Amino acid sequence: LPKPCTWGVHSGLDKAFTCTYRVMAAVTEDCAVCFEPICARIELPCACNVGYCSSCWDRSLAQSYKACGQARCPSCRLAVRADFDAERCQLRFSRDEGAAALANCGSPGGAPPAELQATTSFRALLARRRLVEQAQPAQIRLLAQYGLAYPASEQHSAPLQLVASCAEACAAGSRPWPRCVCSSQLERVDGRERMRQVLRRQFPMLREGSPDFERLLDNAYQDACNVRCMAECDLCGTRVPPEQYVWTCSNGDSTILHTNAYDVCDSCFARHGYSTFTAEPAHAGDDMQDASSTMSVSSEDEDM
Repeated sequence: LPKPCTWGVHSGLDKAFTCTYRVMAAVTEDCAVCFEPICARIELPCACNVGYCSSCWDRSLAQSYKACGQARCPSCRLAVRADFDAERCQLRFSRDEGAAALANCGSPGGAPPAELQATTSFRALLARRRLVEQAQPAQIRLLAQYGLAYPASEQHSAPLQLVASCAEACAAGSRPWPRCVCSSQLERVDGRERMRQVLRRQFPMLREGSPDFERLLDNAYQDACNVRCMAECDLCGTRVPPEQYVWTCSNGDSTILHTNAYDVCDSCFARHGYSTFTAEPAHAGDDMQDASSTMSVSSEDEDM
């Protein structure tokens, strides 16, 4: 760190600046993953005395979930349960006592490995569905606020025309993309682009645009066409066919909130974003003061 400033013109201001700088330097802590200063230290649900920024902690939990079907502390590997408080728009973390009990079943005389693996996979599916359901009220509220802040024009009364016009305005930069509940943004893409994003995350070793990547994309898209589904709306559960568009989160699967991407169909976007609401109208161009725009995290040491 550089030495505190010692300007000689305004000595009173300099002394105050120096004192404040020294206090900040004394309490500043760097994230154990990205080594950037931590604005708000996360209270971990375990006994680890390690500092993580909210982004790295969230991303680490998502990575462990995808690797083994269970969110775990990146330091001590304690099983972590994540819940989402839709009212406060906060992720809450606690010890996953159910996972600990399941691990004991793997000891000699416990459950067979195959049964244990099936139970772990089922619990992972339930955990993902629980988080998606917990986040639904907050995401619906975000869409409602977006519709109030950026109302539809008169010439686009049909739902699909309205949605397409909104996406065009976002792409042109005349209005921001709508917010995802994870604080990232929802972008409207077609089925092939949605599939391209998935393959880009699943096969990072393949260069996008290469013959192998494009061949894989063609096969995956054809499979989606055969089953008539390229995504599932996380608000209504509707299976979206590949020839339609979907609003997908640019954060992909990098958050424990949605470890398998996050999608909103056009119908839900129009229904929740451009219907009649009782909330106070927002003003276009102003910062939308919603708690989920800066999603915070907290920790609670509680049972399942």
